[in-house]
Amino acid sequence: MFGFIAAMAAAAQAPAAQPAYLPDMRCMVAMAIVLGAQDDASDSADGPEEDKDGLIGLVMYYVGKIEAKASDLDYLSEVNAILQSADYMAKQFPADAERCAAEAADKGHKLEEIGQALSGAGRAAAGHQH
Repeated sequence: MFGFIAAMAAAAQAPAAQPAYLPDMRCMVAMAIVLGAQDDASDSADGPEEDKDGLIGLVMYYVGKIEAKASDLDYLSEVNAILQSADYMAKQFPADAERCAAEAADKGHKLEEIGQALSGAGRAAAGHQH
């Protein structure tokens, strides 16, 4: 009986589990903020277009991950909730940007490996056609 009461008390004190899509939503927001900052910077100087395209790709990557987990999400409400949370820009944004950049770099390396393999397969297939 005491074990049950202790378990109930622990459950009452445990924070609610976050939705599965939330880490990806926070990455999408972080990448969009970086993209927006880059847009602002490129208004005054010629910024590299490749960086901008890469960030757009990352935003879309995270949208795809979110859609796979919660396709009926109200994005505007979710984004506003993240941006309006206390100390988001001071504390959470830097942590999200670092975490998401590391994930993006890992995925980028995997895509490079796939691209090299496909390039090799394409050259081999072209060689068989002649």
